[in-house]
Formats: sequence, C-alpha cells, structure tokens
Amino acid sequence: MGCFGSKPIPPNPNEVDLTHFELLKVVGKGGFGKVNAITKLDTGELMALKRMEKYAVLQSSSHLKMVWIERKIMSLTASPFLCNLLYAFESERELFLVMPFMQGGDLRFHLKERGTMPVSTACFYAAEMILGLQAMHEKRVVFRDLKPDNMLLDADGHLRISDFGLACILEERNHWLTTGQAGTRGYQSPEVITDQLYGCEADIFSFGVTVYELLHGVRPWKDWTRLQQQAGQAVQQQQQQQANGGADKGAAAAAAASAGGAAGRGVPRMDASLFFSASICACSSANCLCLLSISGSPVG
Repeated sequence: MGCFGSKPIPPNPNEVDLTHFELLKVVGKGGFGKVNAITKLDTGELMALKRMEKYAVLQSSSHLKMVWIERKIMSLTASPFLCNLLYAFESERELFLVMPFMQGGDLRFHLKERGTMPVSTACFYAAEMILGLQAMHEKRVVFRDLKPDNMLLDADGHLRISDFGLACILEERNHWLTTGQAGTRGYQSPEVITDQLYGCEADIFSFGVTVYELLHGVRPWKDWTRLQQQAGQAVQQQQQQQANGGADKGAAAAAAASAGGAAGRGVPRMDASLFFSASICACSSANCLCLLSISGSPVG
C-alpha cells in the first residue's frame, strides 16, 4: 500500500478495503478523525478517504447516529452535485468512507478570497446547489446544514454538497416532517430555531441565506438574539393563521407533500425563477458561468 514506510500489501482479492488504495497527505481533520487524499491502485484515480476512529464515534449515541446517517444518505443519493459514497469499509479500529476528491476547496475559502461574488458566479453555484438539494429532497432527505463551508468544488469548479451528518430522512408516518435545532446559527429557518415541525422547506431558507452571503459577503442577520425573536414572531403568526383557518399543520403538510409542494419537493423549479433566467441569459456566452480552475482563477 506504500504507507507508513511498510512494504506494499497486495490488494485483498475478496473485497475492497484499505489495501486497494495508496494513502497520500492529510487534507482535513474532523471530530472523529481525518481525511486523506488517496489513489486507487488499479485505476490511479484520486479520491478522498474519511477515516473515523471507532473509539471516538462510540463515545455517544449522537456521534454514532451522525456517522450512520452520513453513510446511509451518501449511499442513498446519487447526483453529480453531491459528495456521493464510492466505498465504505472498516478495520479493527477505524471506519472508512471513500468519496470523490474535491480539489477546488470550499465556497467559504473562495468567499474569503474574493469578499463577494458577481451575480453570474453566485447564480451558477446557486443552480448547482439546487440540483443537489433536489436530489436529496426526492429521497425525502432534508440537509439542515446548507452553508458555504459545506459546498465543495471539484477540479473543474463544479459544486458538490458535502457533510451529511446533520441531515434527516423524513418519514411518511410523521407527515414528512421533523423537529430539532440542527444546523448552524445564521442559516437556520425560523421553524428550526424555534423547534417547530419542518420539512425540506428548511433547506430553502438556508439556501437563500447562502446565496445572499455569496452576493454580499455577509449573512442577512448579525444579531442572533434579534433573529430568534423575529423567528418566534414569524412562527406565531403562521400558527395563528392556521388556527384561524382551522387547518391542522400535519394534515396540511401531508397534503402539500402529496401535491409535490414545499414539504414534498422542497426546491422550486429553476426555470420559474427570474433570478436564474436573467442571470443565465446574461452569462450563457461566458463558458459555463465563470467556473473556477484548480488554481482558483476564473476561466471563460
């Protein structure tokens, strides 16, 4: 395998495991371990290997649930706009997830480098975010942590959504709804902040905040306390409207899901947005809307 100064170990003929890869440098670290760049020995393809120490994962049930959810969702969804699972295996001490290697860094890095992004560039990334979200929402998965940090770019500048540990698989018995204050402050929807029921529409709110940040360099809200108050007021108004109309929230959400509404589909059609239509028309001759090369320089 060519790592740790040991002799190469022949690849396991029975199943894919660590012997099928050459470990390269560490490219990231997380709460449970680290991420290595790797190459697959038989193809030479560059990939990323997420290594998680079993001891750290088993410290709490919430840690174990996060790892299980991430692995399940990565294998459940298949899209060029998501970091899909290529292989999963384990050793005596570690769990391993193999995924595409994203050489372009994350949108947070590029946002810090640039400060803000032109409408054309933000539009391009927003479109690819929506395609990734649609792939998840079609599988009844709400992502719950959409932000620039979780948007990775490949060598050609295309975007993939990553890090599914906080995602949730919605269930019909719960009317395709869930609860829980998952996610990152400043990107959470009012329903998430106030611990109300929500579905895939929570991702739409986070999507709007993320696109705003790409365009302006800051999030729409700086005062967290004020945002919590506004969120509470918005939810109270919504509940009052539902009470006045005699609508049951669960039944209304289930009906919306059946009709393909926000709780069911989660993401609006791109071609129904004037923002996308105008921006795409303005940049259609700019060679794929100002993609980033490996070096981070705009091309086209």
